[in-house]
Amino acid sequence: MAESVARILLEAPTTYLLLQPRVNVGRVMAKHDVVAGTVCLDVVVIQRAVHERIPKPRVELQVRQGPFHLTLVTYRDKEDDVAMWNGLQPGELITVQGELQNWNGKLLMVTPYLAARDCEAVWPIYERNSLVRWSQIGVALQVPDQSLQKVLQASACDTEAALLEAAGIKSDSLLKVLRAGHRPASLEEASRGQRAINRLAHLIKIVG
Repeated sequence: MAESVARILLEAPTTYLLLQPRVNVGRVMAKHDVVAGTVCLDVVVIQRAVHERIPKPRVELQVRQGPFHLTLVTYRDKEDDVAMWNGLQPGELITVQGELQNWNGKLLMVTPYLAARDCEAVWPIYERNSLVRWSQIGVALQVPDQSLQKVLQASACDTEAALLEAAGIKSDSLLKVLRAGHRPASLEEASRGQRAINRLAHLIKIVG
């Protein structure tokens, strides 16, 4: 059964990642056998993800940026994390952030985070597939009046003001609260939005 709009909007991210400015590999590429540090890259998928078992279970993805080829390696084994990698298609443009390494001339990024291409500042990380969640929330926020009405219908409150007061949230807009948690411009705003959404979720009991 498809999740309700209210459930989607009232599931706060578990944490957030501050995205670095996108860079070109050629400008930040580390010297041999050195870690360049955390970078954020836009890259193109070359082939579907490959699952390896030896010496340690992992998922590898081949990508490129211009003339540079990179191998992305993740050891995260949660079903939704693996599903994100498996869902990437050759030719797809993706955004990744992690530590860029250069071992024997081979460029690696180990356990990077996948982020949506249209996320500019703070990437919200959800309990389940974050890329899917980002897309679902984007759709809901495109029709805010309908989506807010769904949240109100799931509560015992008739107005936004009544709902915010019942949850102990000091704000004049439910939409502002939801945007702060799901589309924050800073980590400070993200923290406030996360707490507020968790309060709303605790107050409203949703089925479906």
